[in-house]
Amino acid sequence: MDGTEIMSKTQRPKEQQSLSDIGHTIHAPKLASPSEPQGELVPDNCASLDSAHGAFSDFHADYVGRHIELADTKATWIFAIMSGGIAYCASNDKIRSAALLPSWSYSFLLTAFMFLLMGITAAFAFFVIAPRLRTSGEGIVYFGAVASFKSARDYADNIGSRSEAELYDARLRHCYDLATVCQKKYKWLGRAMPFGAIALPLLLLTLSTV
Repeated sequence: MDGTEIMSKTQRPKEQQSLSDIGHTIHAPKLASPSEPQGELVPDNCASLDSAHGAFSDFHADYVGRHIELADTKATWIFAIMSGGIAYCASNDKIRSAALLPSWSYSFLLTAFMFLLMGITAAFAFFVIAPRLRTSGEGIVYFGAVASFKSARDYADNIGSRSEAELYDARLRHCYDLATVCQKKYKWLGRAMPFGAIALPLLLLTLSTV
């Protein structure tokens, strides 16, 4: 064999290898595969709730309800005293004259400061008593959510389709809503009482000096 034949034989495997490498680098187009299904959103797991949790929800609802009633009672008394004091002082000729004549005298400063503090106290007490009507429109306990059902039959069917654990879960969620309402009431009550503690002595001082 001559040299050219030997070289062609030795070079052939390399050429075949290079062609195979090129074949590996060129990929055939792949068909688009459907994406994997995403996880479905499911409600919170409440299957572990039992009668013990239901008893706790009863206790907590009664506990928070009594504190809400106590806050409303205190706020009602504060509002009644402050609004009654404002009405009486406004109807008193001497006090009304002292408040409406800005002469920067002792009587004017005393009555003006007294009216201001009593008004602030009465406003804070009113915010305690004012009902909280904001709701998301969902749920099976809150009266606003219950009234959003189309009929009593729809509401009864909705309740009948729920398990015992789901009913306990709804009651516990309602306990949380009551607790947030109670917290807001005591926040405003805590603001009203210090102002009232200053306004009431000023009222008595105004009645005795003016």
